[in-house]
Amino acid sequence: MSHREQIIRALDSIIALLGLTVAALYLFATESSGIGWGEIEVLDAGLRIAFCCDIALRLLLYMKRTSDESGGAEQSHAWRIRAIAGLLFRLRAFLRHDLLALITTTIFFLFSLWEPTEGAHFALQELSPTTLLSLCIITRALIVFARVIPTLKSVRDIFANTHAQPARAILFGFAAIILAGSVLLSLPQASAEDVRLPFIDALFMATSSVCVTGLSVCDVTANFSVFGQVVLLFLIQMGGLGIMTIAVSIGLAFHSRISLSEQNTTFDQLDVFKPASIRELIRDIIRLTLSIEFAGALFIFLWRQFFAPQTGMPLDAILFASVFQAVSAFCSCGISLGANSMIPSVNDPVILGIIIALSTLGSLGFLVVVETRSWLRVRFAQKKKQPLSLHSRIVLITTALLIAIGAIAFYLLEWDNSMRDFDFGASVLSSLFQSSASRTAGFSTIDFTLLHPAALLVIIVLMFIGSSPGSTGGGVKTTTFAVMWFAIRSVIQNRDTVVVMHRTIPREVVIKALAITACFLAIIFMGCLLLLLIQPGLEFLKVLFEVISAAGTVGLSAGITQQLAPLARLVIILIMFLGRIGPLTLIIAAGGNKPAMRAKERYPRERIMVG
Repeated sequence: MSHREQIIRALDSIIALLGLTVAALYLFATESSGIGWGEIEVLDAGLRIAFCCDIALRLLLYMKRTSDESGGAEQSHAWRIRAIAGLLFRLRAFLRHDLLALITTTIFFLFSLWEPTEGAHFALQELSPTTLLSLCIITRALIVFARVIPTLKSVRDIFANTHAQPARAILFGFAAIILAGSVLLSLPQASAEDVRLPFIDALFMATSSVCVTGLSVCDVTANFSVFGQVVLLFLIQMGGLGIMTIAVSIGLAFHSRISLSEQNTTFDQLDVFKPASIRELIRDIIRLTLSIEFAGALFIFLWRQFFAPQTGMPLDAILFASVFQAVSAFCSCGISLGANSMIPSVNDPVILGIIIALSTLGSLGFLVVVETRSWLRVRFAQKKKQPLSLHSRIVLITTALLIAIGAIAFYLLEWDNSMRDFDFGASVLSSLFQSSASRTAGFSTIDFTLLHPAALLVIIVLMFIGSSPGSTGGGVKTTTFAVMWFAIRSVIQNRDTVVVMHRTIPREVVIKALAITACFLAIIFMGCLLLLLIQPGLEFLKVLFEVISAAGTVGLSAGITQQLAPLARLVIILIMFLGRIGPLTLIIAAGGNKPAMRAKERYPRERIMVG
């Protein structure tokens, strides 16, 4: 990729961010928001400059290609004719390739010349200047959004064709989404009336949403407007799917070729084995995600609308809350529109059951869900025997054991403490719900400030293990925990290899599991150390709980998140980011493009004493 193409793609990313921000301002601009016509004109001027630079650079790029191809030739009459023909050919290709950008840019320039100052008659009705202004703003928003569409492919190419490693593409991709989300959440339109969210809090909420953590420094309903809540919903969805899944989806929508580096980056982000077709993988992920979220939102909406109606909530509010809750649960985020998470639904087994199902499906991993669905179809519909892969069996068995053991431990520790006012059914359901949510989603049916320290320790272990590879959750992952467990068992049995279900686990897998666990412990140690240095008055167990919740992208809080100082919140933001991208991804990204180092010589073996 030439320097001019890199500049154009970088400019496209700026246009995409600026255009989407301006379109959001247009759509949600009101008189009470403080955004007037003067600010909109300033934004229009910025877009005009960006659009002009983009079109000019594209045109120069096409013309430069022609001059480079004919460079060095004798400047004869025939050469001039060929040069002119080449320029015309490049101009034609430019007009055809960037037709949508040219049309939308031209319309934007023409439409920006008109400012409604007086009323007008339309369809035998007189429209006031305010109505005309609103129509003008909506039209500009649609034009800007259409203009941003051609830039999305170039934004995708930035991550697909970058000279950095796939780990760096994942790192920069999540950082870009977090930054864009922070800008949108810090806008006046994103805050509720008479509320102005500081940028540090907007950055915290954007990081928590994109990293699908769920930690919150404020009440979402009380501090965010509808626009802010919609932004949070999109950030959660983008964080759950992942930056490369979205990037490849954009490429598939434009019917463009998916490069090999982009495929490798997607595989690294999803932590999956390389399938035969990247297109089928992405389509299955998108289809599976949207169908499960749609089903969950539909069940929640029908139950709350017809079987357990909530007084005082309009239909559209119930519908949006259902969608938000379903997406947040499946993406393992844990952010809810209420201030008390799932505590108001503690006696509603249907809602809790739906949330358990959504969060569990989201924690298994996309490939495990697809393979299990295929296995069930073959086993029961076709009456054939088809064994599951070792990976899927380990994930399903470990997940079931963790949920069961966690629920039993939580019930025995809390039935006479925080659940003393619950009946037996509610206690069992809350224990099951908390055991499932403590690994992934981060919802809670109990005030965690009332929990026994032993119960907090059990939840810390569940948060540390987390969900499964390729899922929307975090933690060291269930397979990592299982491999470490079987490695310890092999040492006890004095075996040279790690054997699981009559299969030998490769040595590099065991080493990787050890490295992930060690890096995760290092992040937890540094996070606790920094928080205790910044705010020494905090209780250690609660600090440990908060740090592991952030590193495991769970989102449960022991009640100290909103008490943290700005510097301490920055530490939690960094921990959430590291927990989402993974510590090994960060180390590999920092290491650059160095090839794998292999020893050229064989050295003598010598034993050392350990343990």
